[in-house]
Amino acid sequence: MPEDANYYVATDGDDSNSGTETNPLRTIQEAVDRVSAGDLVYVRGGTYEQTNGNPISIDEVAGTESEPIRLEGYPGERPRLQWEGGSVSGWDKDGGFHIQRNSPYWEFRNLEVTESPFCGFWVDRDDGSHSIVFEDLNLHHNGNSGIQVSVGNCTFRNVISHNNHDPANDGENADGLVIAFSDGGLIENCVVHTNSDDGIDLWRSSNITIRNTISHSNGYDDAGDGNGFKLGGTESSGNQRIERCVAYNNANHNFRCYNPDPTQLLNCTSFNAGSHGFAAIHGGEHEIANCIEYQSSSDTSFHSGINDHDNSWNLDISDPGFASTDESSDTHLRLAESSAAIDAGIDVGLDFTGDAPDLGAYEYTTGSSEWGPATIYYHTGDGFVEVSIRSQ
Repeated sequence: MPEDANYYVATDGDDSNSGTETNPLRTIQEAVDRVSAGDLVYVRGGTYEQTNGNPISIDEVAGTESEPIRLEGYPGERPRLQWEGGSVSGWDKDGGFHIQRNSPYWEFRNLEVTESPFCGFWVDRDDGSHSIVFEDLNLHHNGNSGIQVSVGNCTFRNVISHNNHDPANDGENADGLVIAFSDGGLIENCVVHTNSDDGIDLWRSSNITIRNTISHSNGYDDAGDGNGFKLGGTESSGNQRIERCVAYNNANHNFRCYNPDPTQLLNCTSFNAGSHGFAAIHGGEHEIANCIEYQSSSDTSFHSGINDHDNSWNLDISDPGFASTDESSDTHLRLAESSAAIDAGIDVGLDFTGDAPDLGAYEYTTGSSEWGPATIYYHTGDGFVEVSIRSQ
């Protein structure tokens, strides 16, 4: 049974109601205006039609570390928040969630946000708002990025962000997920794809961990950069750790170390980048180990300070022997039994099977290739599907 909530929102509710399960509110904004630390808001299933120019605004409404404020789709139901579409040419917050001054310790789960004229979620640059959790979200067809945060220590888990596009700027700004000007954070088990700019952008941010995340087919419009993972900025940023991530079919670089401070890329897989699979052309003594690069338009591009070792190109493995490069296949970019990448890596502190780590994101086990130590959720259009670790 779902736990009792402090407030309920439903499409047949009324904002003059008490907000109980039997007398729900009509709008999420009304619930946001009533909550305090420790409260839980359940949003019942259905489509909540939102008006352009009216974001859901959270301003000086704070949870605490021990009592966060939770706003979640009701268990077993998927609320859809839908604006009127289009996009804005500037940075006006005309739709989506707008989280601003002194609003830390919020958690958002089990929501679909679409056709906002701006970002699906926007968190303003403010030292008072931080430690926000985004989990089990489907963000798509918004007029800027799916999520952009400019505060530290946020967590993104099981987020799908796709088909976000800002036509007012020829696709220049719409990323799947952005952490900007921030220190600390975690991205895991996420999928970002078919966004007009980058998949994941850590612009001028530091100390971010990304693991078990897929970024593909980003950068399809004229002004979009088309990086799968952009891992910093030309000014002070970096110290990122990227583990068991996959990038493919991005218009530019699949993995780009665009930052001066050292970053680690460990057991990552790159396939079919429009430019470089791995590019590190701005400062930083980055380490790249146990990675696979295959069939990108250009060879890897590194400056002289890079420590790249035990990767497919270091080991003269020109073909990693994928079981399939068909995106629809269960074995997409996993290693075939005959792969030279099996047991070819070095221990970098990640779990592995066999005599030594395999190269790339997915460990191979006898008789099958499988996910690494993770569970990925992929959105089918109707809901999230769990891709489980398995052996045959």
